[in-house]
Amino acid sequence: MNETLIAIALIAVAIWFWRESLQAREAATLAGRRICKANDVQFLDETVALARMSLGWNGRAALLRSYRFDYSTDGADRATGLVVVQGRVIVHVQLHAPGTLH
Repeated sequence: MNETLIAIALIAVAIWFWRESLQAREAATLAGRRICKANDVQFLDETVALARMSLGWNGRAALLRSYRFDYSTDGADRATGLVVVQGRVIVHVQLHAPGTLH
């Protein structure tokens, strides 16, 4: 009986984590699109990828996820941007200058 409850709890936590991760990635994608549009550069779809995950604190413990994405200024070059999401809230968005590696 106890093993069954533990297994169910682990499955529930895994499903919760998966849903939170999908929502955080979606928020990062939208933030990347917005900053690219505001800076008149092209957001390269399907390039949003989790770069780092850590614990953060803003009154309570929360997972910080850093996502990288690619953008282009003229269609031929490629540069990297960064979005940091705490829980489901965007806490930082940045475009790196083309030609720089971060």
